[in-house]
Amino acid sequence: MSRGTATNVFANGGNTRLSIIAEDENQAPPSVSNPKLFSTANRSHNRRWSDQPPRHSFEAPPPKYDLCDGTQQPRKRKFFGLLNSPQFTKRGGWRRFTILVLVLIAVIVGLGVGLGVGLSHRNNSSSSSPSPSPPSSPLPFPLGSYAIPAYLGSVDTSCTSNSETFSCFPGPTYNTSGTGSMVTFDWIISSPTNDTTSNLSISSSTDPFANSFASVPLTLKNKGQDDEGYSFVVPLQKVVAPNGSISPDGAAAQCYYNNTDFQAILYTKKPYQNVPGASDNGAQGGHWKVWPYAVNVTQSIQGGKGVPECFELTKSGTGTEIPGPTPQPASARCECSWLNYDLS
Repeated sequence: MSRGTATNVFANGGNTRLSIIAEDENQAPPSVSNPKLFSTANRSHNRRWSDQPPRHSFEAPPPKYDLCDGTQQPRKRKFFGLLNSPQFTKRGGWRRFTILVLVLIAVIVGLGVGLGVGLSHRNNSSSSSPSPSPPSSPLPFPLGSYAIPAYLGSVDTSCTSNSETFSCFPGPTYNTSGTGSMVTFDWIISSPTNDTTSNLSISSSTDPFANSFASVPLTLKNKGQDDEGYSFVVPLQKVVAPNGSISPDGAAAQCYYNNTDFQAILYTKKPYQNVPGASDNGAQGGHWKVWPYAVNVTQSIQGGKGVPECFELTKSGTGTEIPGPTPQPASARCECSWLNYDLS
């Protein structure tokens, strides 16, 4: 029995189904009733190849088609393509990317903050630079800060029976040491209203005897005379480290002279004596001026019971009181005198 031919092929414009095709190797293929049905013009995509049609494997799907007109792809697609690359999709890729982004943001923020702070400081420094103020007018005499040089002229130890218990700073007198006997008193004369005729007071800045005083009233004496000057008196406690051993066991000691009168007179007409070799007569420069006239400074105390009171020195401070010296009469006085005139 011979095999039948194909019938009713795409009849009525290709809307009918294909019938069963019977194969017969000796029979010619059937004719197509509508040859235009298989023309390339009716295909949805008209592709023409100059060589051979593309070949596809039926074991894997064909590559995805993408419409492209030959122009450069948008940056958005390149960015997402980078994110889908193996460097990011593999384990740890996103973590490294996040760290890189955070570091970049931190650098940008740091640069911005540093630039802002630098510009702010520059503006503040330029705006806050003080303009030079005109020099203040000098205070009327005797107001001001003075460096007052003086020399130890004499030492009297009559108030004590043991001369080792009394001494004067710096030790040697002018007659024995010259400039080695010089001390400098830094004193400030002021007035609440800058009035030079009343309410004057004096204060110490540094004191060679470790004593200080503040706002002590000044009194003008012998006004209009050659020995005119401002004077003051301050009660202080004089402390002396004996030159030799005064305790039975040879321990170090310290003696106290209570109610010592510290007094001075600053002359306003009497000239001072310029001592050769003295360094600017004790002037410290700056706002400290040398007192332009003579001065006389004294420490004095009268004799009596308990003059002086001496104690041994221990590591913890003052120790046992040392007996003696023998009390002297009240008329006997101990005195240190510093001056800068009539030096011989």
